[in-house]
Amino acid sequence: MISLDKKDRSRQSSIWVDGDEYLIHTAFHYWISFDKKVKELKDYSELDYLYKVTTVDGREYGIPENKESAYKELEAFFINKQPLPRDTGETGKNTIDFDIDSERIYCAFLEKYHINLITTDLHWHDFQALYFNLFYPLDFVIGCRLYEKQKKLSEKQREAEEDKRNLQKRYMWELEPEKKEKFKMR
Repeated sequence: MISLDKKDRSRQSSIWVDGDEYLIHTAFHYWISFDKKVKELKDYSELDYLYKVTTVDGREYGIPENKESAYKELEAFFINKQPLPRDTGETGKNTIDFDIDSERIYCAFLEKYHINLITTDLHWHDFQALYFNLFYPLDFVIGCRLYEKQKKLSEKQREAEEDKRNLQKRYMWELEPEKKEKFKMR
């Protein structure tokens, strides 16, 4: 999670297992790979590529021995649980596949943020924040939180409210009128 209320905004770059710190790779490439590997994980040592085995200021960093506890910490880093907005888990379906949707994700980042995912080294949590904003802009999320369903509406009022929400959703993704005219098909 990005902490905007603190001066030091450094990102998580290690995990703690049994009281010891282990440096990990944080670039989003590693974590997309993690997402694929855990689906068919046979041995926790398959995840050793995530650790930065190095010496920093005379301190050696390696790979944890307790691989099961380490996996739980890696999974927590991957999930990067946020308080809101959160998935309700009602569908139980995986809505994104980083292989099938890779070109769309790449193009969306390039178009919206001018970030080339092929050449950039983006922290996993930064990637997630930008990724989720592709689909849930802040004004939409806040609007959903503030929306209060009225208790008793007539059938006509309910239809009018539904039409209004559908209209808002439809226009939320449309180009501004001046841009729409520029890209109009001839």
